[in-house]
Amino acid sequence: MRGSCMTPTSHTGPTTVGIPTPTNPNPGPLLVDDREAARMLGVSSRTIWTMRSDGRLPTVGIGRAKRIPVAALHAFARTVTIGGAA
Repeated sequence: MRGSCMTPTSHTGPTTVGIPTPTNPNPGPLLVDDREAARMLGVSSRTIWTMRSDGRLPTVGIGRAKRIPVAALHAFARTVTIGGAA
């Protein structure tokens, strides 16, 4: 993994990802790659790729690279119900 936006972080508390607050001065990255998104959701990188391809996860293009907003991962996780399909 390269760069500070790629380092694994724990994401606890409110979903104000990327916005420093007095209680969370280092909120973590705003964008992650497929591998980190997969780790965060507990799925494979292939599943993340499929979810990006069919529009379930938005992407941000940075040059040729595609990144996924961490806030979108949090929003997706809130919408998935127990026993529901991802």
